[in-house]
Amino acid sequence: FRPVFVVAPDIRYGDDTFFLSIRDGVGLTLLRQGGFSAGPLVRLRMGRDQDDNTALNGLGNVDPAGEAGAFLRYQDGPWVARAELRQGFGGHSGVLGDLSLDRVFRVRPDVIMTAGPRLNWGSENFADTYFGITPSQAARSGYSTFKAEDYWFAGAAASATWIINRNLAATMFGEVGQIIGSSADSPLVDQRGSATQGVLGVV
Repeated sequence: FRPVFVVAPDIRYGDDTFFLSIRDGVGLTLLRQGGFSAGPLVRLRMGRDQDDNTALNGLGNVDPAGEAGAFLRYQDGPWVARAELRQGFGGHSGVLGDLSLDRVFRVRPDVIMTAGPRLNWGSENFADTYFGITPSQAARSGYSTFKAEDYWFAGAAASATWIINRNLAATMFGEVGQIIGSSADSPLVDQRGSATQGVLGVV
């Protein structure tokens, strides 16, 4: 387990009519009906440099990728459900899907907390880009060849937001979970890494 600390802006306008966030990507809310809202979004996935970690030696680099798709959100009182489906381009051309469910707690007028489960899926192309080992990569790295068929991640996330004023807020968030499915058997995970992954951030 190795936490990664991220500090980045989170910009939102008109109840998420437009948003730009390291967590939620760049998107627009075009549909609002009852508790439902939906719209397009684009996310950025950072690339991978084999020089950043000795475990990646011989595997080559993975270019940054864009992921374009749409989200659907439903809120019923303190419960918020969200689903996303995205198509990758650039560094990978896989399909990804995310599901989340959060319980919102208004601790006090200027502090809001959320917590709930997460489930992420990636298609074969996505999984093999980041977890597969080709014969040429195996020859250079010493790993055995490996074909990743899918990617699954199940976990839980929580956040705490301090509302400073009507235009400014600060949020701390964290997520921890487990890689499951075919990708968990990759030599990158099984031999040199960990199926348990976590992230901490401040926006």
